[in-house]
Amino acid sequence: MNTEEIKRLLDKYLDGQTTEAEEQQLRASLAGDVPQELRAEKAMFGALAQFEQTATTLMDERVASATEHRMSRMIDQWNRLETVQRRKSRSHAMKWLTGVAAGMLVLVGVSFYAGQKQQQQSQAQTAAMPQDTYNDPRMAYKETEKALQMLSEKLNQGIEEMEKINNN
Repeated sequence: MNTEEIKRLLDKYLDGQTTEAEEQQLRASLAGDVPQELRAEKAMFGALAQFEQTATTLMDERVASATEHRMSRMIDQWNRLETVQRRKSRSHAMKWLTGVAAGMLVLVGVSFYAGQKQQQQSQAQTAAMPQDTYNDPRMAYKETEKALQMLSEKLNQGIEEMEKINNN
């Protein structure tokens, strides 16, 4: 590229009207040998290129650091959320288990109470049943005969009293 074209592109560049392709062409032209009058522009473009490279490196480091920081915060938030979810899940499971245990306790209590009640009724029925007082059947027969004789006497006395009242 000749000096006139480079100057024209430089003017256009300084006015901010070059395209990306024109800027690449200008950089390539100023990278090689240039006339004395364009040495200042060559130095300016070299310094700009070095600045861009340094800025890009710094920017990449900052972006990487910021990205790492953001990712670390997000991971921490996810961990906290996961911990809270685990607690909620564990809490739900504990509530469920507590309910089952309470139900079992109620069933055991009711069955124990029913068993005690049945045992008391059984004891009451056993106490109300007559017990054998005689081991010898002859003795039992004699005692029964005595009891019936006494009953007969008392009934006869009652009948006599009734007849007296009826006759008067």
